[in-house]
Amino acid sequence: MTYDFLSRISKTVQIFGIFVLLACFSSQSLAEYGYPFGGCSDLGTVTNTIEITQSTNEIISHYFTVNTSNLDDEDVVATILNSGDFSILESLVADKTVTLSNGKQFVLGGSSQEFELNGNSLGFTLQFSKANIINWLGTTSRRSISFRAQLSEEDDSRDDDEYECGYSDVTITFKINEHAYIDGLDDIELPQTDDMHFCVSSTSQKVRLAFATTNLPGSFQLKAGDSENSHVIDYAIELTGEQNGVETPITLDEPGAKDEIWDANQASFSHTNCQGDENMSLLIKMDKQQEIDAPPGSYKDTITITVSPAL
Repeated sequence: MTYDFLSRISKTVQIFGIFVLLACFSSQSLAEYGYPFGGCSDLGTVTNTIEITQSTNEIISHYFTVNTSNLDDEDVVATILNSGDFSILESLVADKTVTLSNGKQFVLGGSSQEFELNGNSLGFTLQFSKANIINWLGTTSRRSISFRAQLSEEDDSRDDDEYECGYSDVTITFKINEHAYIDGLDDIELPQTDDMHFCVSSTSQKVRLAFATTNLPGSFQLKAGDSENSHVIDYAIELTGEQNGVETPITLDEPGAKDEIWDANQASFSHTNCQGDENMSLLIKMDKQQEIDAPPGSYKDTITITVSPAL
């Protein structure tokens, strides 16, 4: 007597918008930044967000302000220090020219001409390249950069009490719809002898999986025929992948969205399929006694696996 157990595995791809964590800038010592006398005052932090959508202009003009209320109305120069994520900032801008709200300009890596401080704030405008941002996001799981803007007197030879200097740590977070992909799923003939390997990738390098079935929502069951009285065989899915670099097998006894976060290949925002090698596998395990007791027939189920980005 021959049993033909058949399970059909299908797939869908789901793309969610995942907003990012804010990676705060790690402050360095005053001496490390080269401040004269260690006398540069903290003017407060600046936290801004750039949201990128399909309709976002190719050149993104981004404005942030530095609080200058604690500084005297002295003649100062403005600069963005070569520290923190300065090199990344340079790679993301379309133009290295920084424009101040008073009309003064300077090039990243340099400083502005001297000007007198007026008012309680000073604005900085950077010209980002949308393409450069998207390309960078596709190579890293980071979603923010941090750098330091400084205002100081050009002449630093004065004594500590008179030297005017202030800085703000600036963090810019990029908000974008993340993408996730899954490839390599195929029909499985049961009993399954070898794991089926497949690929998951994500622009965030992390994914969550959700499982849905057609026979009985909430259960993994193979079914012979379409009637309510059709014979069924329960099954489970043994899923294997890496979590934080460690190979991890888990057994799924029922469908639904799962809390586990899996490592994924790095995906590019410009691709529409899974990038990289197969990095996950699954094995269908039928209930042994139900398999033995099952009458002859063709038993099947359809599983839909939805992959979404995680952080």
